[in-house]
Amino acid sequence: MRKVKMAIWLVIIALIAILIYQNQAFFLSNTSLGLDLIFVDYKTPEIKIVFVCFAFLAAGLLLGEYFDLIHQLKNKKKIKALNAQIGSQDGQLPVGPIGETPQAGPTADTDAKTVVISPEDSPVSEEQKQ
Repeated sequence: MRKVKMAIWLVIIALIAILIYQNQAFFLSNTSLGLDLIFVDYKTPEIKIVFVCFAFLAAGLLLGEYFDLIHQLKNKKKIKALNAQIGSQDGQLPVGPIGETPQAGPTADTDAKTVVISPEDSPVSEEQKQ
């Protein structure tokens, strides 16, 4: 599975590299980002688009790692709580001496409504025998 993931990542990186290589004029051009709100109008100095793309890629990776870390911490907390619950219930299990099997309940259910008839017990008419 590790090799498959590595292969997928290599394909993705290769596709990104091909995209940048084939569109060098776009990615190496300068642009200015602007933010126009009611009370402020801000423009960045001219920067290359490739830096903007990598900044957004890095922000996405960091955000993904943040949510993954939160998920791992929640799972670790849940595992710790379940292990504590198992530890508290260890003394509650009925354990007999070694080699002794626990006593089973009644072998027949007296409240059962199902009746099983074996083929030998069923009445067969003379017409069915022929």
